[in-house]
Amino acid sequence: MKRDALRAAIAALASKPPVKVSVPEIGDLFVRQLSVGEVEANARDSKSEDPFRIARALARVLCDEDGELLYDPRSDDDVNELARAPFGVMNKVLDAANKAAGLDDGAGEATEKN
Repeated sequence: MKRDALRAAIAALASKPPVKVSVPEIGDLFVRQLSVGEVEANARDSKSEDPFRIARALARVLCDEDGELLYDPRSDDDVNELARAPFGVMNKVLDAANKAAGLDDGAGEATEKN
């Protein structure tokens, strides 16, 4: 494949549809597949003193069926709202998002230990 075709194929990956997740406590919802930049932002957050890094990670992936984010990870109000959600339930969402992003190595579960 030529350079331009390869670049176009990589750019097209950014428009992959969100993944439907069924969480018994909530019902069906959607998560966006994380971009490289979002994975890097989550990694930076995990090393920071931000007490809401898990809530920010959730804000980066929770979306509607069209892929529009439900929460803004830069909004204190949105992050605080997610921070009040039960961790056990929201960890299922993080696990699904990690699997969708190809990070199926228990990364969501590791956040529980931090």
